[in-house]
Parts: sequence; structure tokens; C-alpha cells
Amino acid sequence: MKIGILKEIAGDRRVALLPENVKKLQMMKVSLLVEQGAGENAFFSDQEYIEAGAEIKSGGQIRGEA
Repeated sequence: MKIGILKEIAGDRRVALLPENVKKLQMMKVSLLVEQGAGENAFFSDQEYIEAGAEIKSGGQIRGEA
């Protein structure tokens, strides 16, 4: 199973998934795609998601547009 995490709307500081939860989902055989910069407003870097095991993609790639 794959889950895609997109950026929240402008002005929203939340992110749908924290890097620490990426590891938990991977143990359940779930692949995660995170939009580039999705965690920035919540103070999580793309590198933190990568280190947790997620792939960083553009929003279009996650939505299947590119």
C-alpha cells in the first residue's frame, strides 16, 4: 500500500503525518510519498522524512499528474 502526504493549504501549520510515524507505517508494509516541503510549516524537514524512510516527491507526482 502507498500513502501520499500533501502540503496543507496556505497558512496552515499542520502536517498530516510526522516523520516518527513514517517508521511505524513502514513496519506495516506501507510506502510513503511526502510532498516536498510538506512538513516545513510544522518544523519538519524533508531530510527528516527521508531518514524515516519516506520518498520526497512533487505534489504532481503524488497525485499522478507528472
